[in-house]
Amino acid sequence: MSPNLREVPGRSYRSFPTRMLGFTAEAPPALEPRLYRFVLGVHARPEPFPEAEATAQLGDPLARLVLLRGSFPRTLRELLAALDAFNGTPEGLPRQVSYVVGDGAHIPWSEEQKELDRQFRLVVTRASGSQVDLLISTGTAVESEQIFLQVAAWDAVHEVFHFYQRQHPAWIWSGDSRLALVAPSRGNGPFDSHVNGGLVMKELKAPWLHWHSVSATVDAALAPDDPLRSEPLFRDRASAHVLQLSTVQPGITRWNRARLRRSSEPDGTLRDVPLLMRQVLETTTVNLVTSTKESRRITPDERLALPPSFFLNTDALLNQVMLPADPLPPSVPGRLYLEALRRYDVALDDGTTRLPGDAHFAFPVPEAAFEDLDVLNQLLQQRILSRRFATCLLMVDFPNPVYSPRRAALMRHVPPTARRRADGSCDLEDSMLASITAAAGALPTDSPEHELLGLWGTADWERAFSQRLEAYFQALQTRLESPEGYDAIFRLAESRRREFRMLPLNEFRLTVPVSNIPASEPPLEMLPDGGVRLRASSSSPPQETP
Repeated sequence: MSPNLREVPGRSYRSFPTRMLGFTAEAPPALEPRLYRFVLGVHARPEPFPEAEATAQLGDPLARLVLLRGSFPRTLRELLAALDAFNGTPEGLPRQVSYVVGDGAHIPWSEEQKELDRQFRLVVTRASGSQVDLLISTGTAVESEQIFLQVAAWDAVHEVFHFYQRQHPAWIWSGDSRLALVAPSRGNGPFDSHVNGGLVMKELKAPWLHWHSVSATVDAALAPDDPLRSEPLFRDRASAHVLQLSTVQPGITRWNRARLRRSSEPDGTLRDVPLLMRQVLETTTVNLVTSTKESRRITPDERLALPPSFFLNTDALLNQVMLPADPLPPSVPGRLYLEALRRYDVALDDGTTRLPGDAHFAFPVPEAAFEDLDVLNQLLQQRILSRRFATCLLMVDFPNPVYSPRRAALMRHVPPTARRRADGSCDLEDSMLASITAAAGALPTDSPEHELLGLWGTADWERAFSQRLEAYFQALQTRLESPEGYDAIFRLAESRRREFRMLPLNEFRLTVPVSNIPASEPPLEMLPDGGVRLRASSSSPPQETP
């Protein structure tokens, strides 16, 4: 095997410092070849995982097939071989699929850009049947003992994902899904991006911005003689939509179902209600969505369709609670889109190389995360929330599907627990409405509480809300036809991208483009008439502008 598949420029151990989960690439701890535990926020340093405790606590295939048997693979190649040894057994995971992602994976290779750090990574999944139980994330130096090598593995006994990383020559258990939801591990280690304990794939819709997919291949980003071209894991890669539909979304749903089962007591008490409701009212994390059009192919004379979920939580309001609205998909004249790219000096910048222009697919922006939407869906299915109450919550500050302080302010009315009724429904919304009604008397009439009560009291609410959304999209489209209108929309998109860049989920500089708008600019918000303004406080409603 070529040494380039051990370490290559731009694909080395030091290229992925955010992937070290508490360690620094410059000074990794001195460890022995064994299993350690190191939950950031809980442990000060890696400590040996006692065999009896590990055996009782770890029921996932990486632990059962490899680590608890005293095998500590040093490289991706060795890890796959260790798993292959069990392919003929009932507990084996013989079905393997590989995927390729890179935040610069759609930037064509050239001599001038050969040093560009495209951040190529591999994802390898293993399964015994259709259900994936083990995911490996690593770089493309498949024989490197230094590059990050991480595993998320499902434990069917304890109904959690376990998170591991190889820290040569040891393996380290970094926690399980439950630790994502409690202090002091919450937000630390793998849970700075796996914030709710589930799987993460930033792009969960076509065209899967940074992935090899049916929408765009990644071959042009490699040098003609790059040895990676002959690596089977790269050569036989599958499209990102397979990973989305077969692994990530089912894995998120599997964990959320387990969470709800764990939170439900036999006497009908539902615990951990704020942890569930924050995924309805807050933005716990985001996915990235784009236009389906390649930015380089957009001409001044054509129209560019913009992702509707940037303007409205379409997945929740139209696809889950099923409001019968039929809003016009928003689009912008190509000339206005191109003028904004020039005016705001939009570029991809890895810190050393600057490439003028948008991302490969146009208009990348944050949208409501699938994992939050899945929690909402399960709350609806299990009748913890009624369709009407969920709709009213989502209609508060509806033009801002992410980063809405107004909607988040309603969290103060979420009780710590709720109760199931004899008919299977839940008293959660009654409790919240009682709290909101009691508080509203002492609050300004423009408070989120008054907005929610007004929505709750709307007669023929499905029709009224649908008409409101359709009017919003009509007003939005009118604004998108003018230079001033699209300029405001671009600045809003850049505002939301700035907030995304502050998240640990934004690991790489090429993930989203940058502009000449200062990072210190205050955040913006959308208004129901399609206008944009500086974001107001949580108690101030979005007002119609003249």
